[in-house]
Amino acid sequence: MRKLLGIVVLVVGVGGLGLWARSNEARQMETRITAEAATVARGAVHGAVISVSGRDITASGLADTEAERRAILAALDAVPGRRVVRDDLRVLPVAAPFRLGLVKADPDAAIDVVDGNVPTETYRAIMAGMIPGDVTGLQLASGAPASWSAQVGAAVSALQILHSGEARLDGETLTITGRAFGPVEAALVETAVAGLPSAKLDLTLLDDGTPPVWTLDYDAGRGLQLDGKLPRGVAPGDVAAALGLSDVTGSVVQGLLGPQGSVAVPAALARWLPGLELLRGTFGPAGAELEVGVGRGVDRDALAAAMAPDLAALGQPVAMGVVEVQSAAGEGATRTHVLTGVVEEYRRGWWLPKLQIAASVDTCKRLADDVLQGATINFLSGSDELDGSAREVISRLAAVLGPCTREGGLKALIGGHTDATGNAEMNLGLSQRRATTVRLALVDRGVPAAALRAQGYGPAVPVATNDTEEGRAANRRTTIDWSE
Repeated sequence: MRKLLGIVVLVVGVGGLGLWARSNEARQMETRITAEAATVARGAVHGAVISVSGRDITASGLADTEAERRAILAALDAVPGRRVVRDDLRVLPVAAPFRLGLVKADPDAAIDVVDGNVPTETYRAIMAGMIPGDVTGLQLASGAPASWSAQVGAAVSALQILHSGEARLDGETLTITGRAFGPVEAALVETAVAGLPSAKLDLTLLDDGTPPVWTLDYDAGRGLQLDGKLPRGVAPGDVAAALGLSDVTGSVVQGLLGPQGSVAVPAALARWLPGLELLRGTFGPAGAELEVGVGRGVDRDALAAAMAPDLAALGQPVAMGVVEVQSAAGEGATRTHVLTGVVEEYRRGWWLPKLQIAASVDTCKRLADDVLQGATINFLSGSDELDGSAREVISRLAAVLGPCTREGGLKALIGGHTDATGNAEMNLGLSQRRATTVRLALVDRGVPAAALRAQGYGPAVPVATNDTEEGRAANRRTTIDWSE
């Protein structure tokens, strides 16, 4: 009995060892098959998913192409010891041509994705680090050319350099269209795409790299015109504002390269502009050349001398000449002065404010007194010669006396007055000569000579004390008395 029991135990033990051995061998085979199948998966473009159960292999996930699917299955079929290979692979669609569109809207904008394809999820992640725009909308597809990765890198580099633009990848061809700041940036874009099998560039230069040279042309009746190339940071409106103007015409481009520009020269001319008929200037790296045009009666040398300190203070080369302007306007022509907004009428070579006056003694007296109270007709010391400031005052006075005498039929007596300093008889003669000078200046501006008389009073009719300088200055004056 014991012998029989021992035989049974021996048989069971040997059988158990056989079962254990077969089970262990199966696990080892499954492990080996899994390892070899994993090697096949790692070689796939999209990392195919391989699962092993015993000796059965299942392939799932993505295959880049039908050829890769067959290659994966063939490699799995060749794994020693496998029993069944199940095909659950999905083949990616082919994009033909393989495309990508990128855009940069302006210098401050990030590069964004327009549309297109991506070859792998791994490269989608890489693009997410290269492009600020959303790459999740790119369609996963096969068919990317061998140069695709280099094309994308070149496209991103080019757009980063450009002011704005678009990059299109169409199969083997990369096309970049955009605007470059200047020649240096355009050359950098060319370098970025160098070596690609097929790259096309269509670039517009925002700045051709030449030095800024521009012209200014101001006419009191037509306004301001600018032409040429303005320096970096200077817009046409900046030049107009520096001169006290709001409008500007002409054809200019604005430089984007080189040193920051300045409107210092136009700003220095602004206070002189109301008295000028025209101002022309050429501006460039070597400095400025100006031509100042004035109307009749202006001492050109005196004006140039007066303007010189303002220009010298700029610390840059400025050459200037002053010329007298002969208007081609006909007698009685009108214009609106672009700086003052005053409607002016051309009389005997002078542009005078055109006033609509219902002429009467009281009205004409009030208007003439307003002119003379707001400004003084000045003469050179001890002389009957008008100084430079008198031209504008007499022109404004002529704008009143003209219609009051022509249309209103009134007559005006021009009075000359001095202070009490010096010889009374000499002062009387000086006042007469000064009154006559004013009369002639008014006649020269179209006021009828027959309507005007000149009378010198010397110091006989003071309006203030002669004991102070302020009083003496008040007594040195011109008056207008009216009659019908």
